[in-house]
Amino acid sequence: MGGEGSTSVEGSVGRGKRWLCLLILCVSPFFIHLGANALWDESEPWSAEPPREMVESGNYLVPTYSDVPRFRKPPLTYWIIAPFYLLFGVNEFAARLPGAIAASLTVALTYLIGRNLANLQVALMAALILATTPRFFLFARVYHMDTFLTLFITAAIYFFLRARATAKVWNSLLAYGMTAIAVLTKGIVGALIPLVALTPWGIRDRDLRRSLLSPLGLGLLVLLALPWYLLMYTKFGEEFLRVHFFLEHYQRAVSSRLGAKPITFLVKELLIGLLPWSAFMLPATVFVLGRIREPLKTVSGRSLALLPVWWFGFVLVFFSLSSGKRELYLMPLYPAMALTLGEYFAEAPFMKRGAYRLVHQGLCLLLVCLVFGLGLVAWQILQPFEGSTGKAALAVGLCALLAGALAWPLWTNRLDLTGPTLAGIVATLAWLVALALPLVEQYRDVKPLALQVSRQAGPSDLVGTYGMQKASFQFYVGRRPFYACSEQEIQKILHGRRRVFLLAPADAFESLRMQSDIPLEILARGRILSIVAKRWPRQGFTEIILAVSKPLDSGVWQADPSRPYPSCAEVTEEHP
Repeated sequence: MGGEGSTSVEGSVGRGKRWLCLLILCVSPFFIHLGANALWDESEPWSAEPPREMVESGNYLVPTYSDVPRFRKPPLTYWIIAPFYLLFGVNEFAARLPGAIAASLTVALTYLIGRNLANLQVALMAALILATTPRFFLFARVYHMDTFLTLFITAAIYFFLRARATAKVWNSLLAYGMTAIAVLTKGIVGALIPLVALTPWGIRDRDLRRSLLSPLGLGLLVLLALPWYLLMYTKFGEEFLRVHFFLEHYQRAVSSRLGAKPITFLVKELLIGLLPWSAFMLPATVFVLGRIREPLKTVSGRSLALLPVWWFGFVLVFFSLSSGKRELYLMPLYPAMALTLGEYFAEAPFMKRGAYRLVHQGLCLLLVCLVFGLGLVAWQILQPFEGSTGKAALAVGLCALLAGALAWPLWTNRLDLTGPTLAGIVATLAWLVALALPLVEQYRDVKPLALQVSRQAGPSDLVGTYGMQKASFQFYVGRRPFYACSEQEIQKILHGRRRVFLLAPADAFESLRMQSDIPLEILARGRILSIVAKRWPRQGFTEIILAVSKPLDSGVWQADPSRPYPSCAEVTEEHP
């Protein structure tokens, strides 16, 4: 019996090491080539610029964008990034490294919650699923505050569960400390999600209720979160309250002005962003809900088994009912969905004959076709690029190989290996994406042109763009630019008494040069890539031109420092 027990332990240790190696394989792409790509204009510059201005000005209490106080977001993510700027310099790697670390910690916390709610198999599978969720992987590599918000919400829920299980006050303090940090990351939603997720169980569970109503914990929440809000109100008065609470929270929820989208938008984005795991969302949710009939046990049993489903459902419904919504709002529900799917794959109800088995086999077959189809999509995307035919053929062959790997559990009737196989396939694709992303930079010339401006423009020169709005331009030129949206605006700027460095699409520039009496000298040409162009690949690239004006006279024009360029500032203020 001793020999059998020793063999069992050794086998368990061996399986644990294999799972750990697979998990490391899945998390590693978060960090590969982090600094190889310029900032992505859709989101990163809006979050990367305020900490740069903090480091430059030394003012760490009042976030600014274009040297104007930024009331819409709390400062915590900027405080996190600023030390990395001081340590590594103001660059893409320093901006993104904290987000990759935060995503990795979220994977670890998901594992710990899985151990708390279920068992080792569920915990490991949930961590694998989260690490290989495509949209989570992409946001792990892009600096955005929702990655940090997700970490702190997940940490708060974990420490509340630990407080329930151990009855130790310091766990409640840690839980409320994480909640306070979440509030300082993105406002009241940071407290709303963890508290609402746990309240239904707190009502019926005395131990959990005790940790949720901890006077010391509630006091710590107020002590940590309130001072910054009081400081901003004292300094800026009702304007701060109007922008931060009314515009950013209330209007985003009810107004169509800030990115209104249909109520089904987040459901669609969830299905896309969670692929291939979203294929199993419905049977996994049905399976977990079906276990509610099992006897209630301790925290490691069934009493909190539905927590991930409620957590996931609340976040989805809450943000879906909001008028203004973006796909990144789904980030806080990914750990919850991973826990639900982890239980499904770990418990493997599809191993028994019946409806679960038939549905599971059908979904696996559908995914085999989908993975092979990805190869054909890669062919369509890569083929138009110069010298990329070989890479496109390689992508097709690789996807065919991965489709075969996914078909293997079906062919051998080892459906219990579906989860690890899927995780390995997605991790392989994530590695390839991380390794290939630097190749895109040869088609993204905003950064090199902006750096050329930063080297050549003097302190009294104006810099900006016309006919395009690239937020990363400001980050790389290191100063406040103008964004001219109309010909009238750019003509007014050119007729001032300052030299103007101008970045514009080629067609807008040529039209301007023909109609302007101000000489414009072309300094450089570049192009930007747009994969979402309607007629890809013929309209996949936009030529851009960097030019400099020669003012009509040498007088010195004094700018009004109270009025920031551009007249398009309203557009930047509406960005989440």
